[in-house]
Amino acid sequence: MDSSGAVPTFDSFTAAVVEYADAPDECTIYPTDVAEGLRTTTWITAAAGSFCSVENRR
Repeated sequence: MDSSGAVPTFDSFTAAVVEYADAPDECTIYPTDVAEGLRTTTWITAAAGSFCSVENRR
């Protein structure tokens, strides 16, 4: 991995929650303005139980 380049920054993010009947729900967060070609590599996903609501952290 080449770490000599500039670190990308993003202005806003989108969160998408997918609910599963037979598995933990998942929340995927990705930059709203990311180029389509980078969408598959610029994201993070967490399974239910690994994240909390914003109201609980304020």
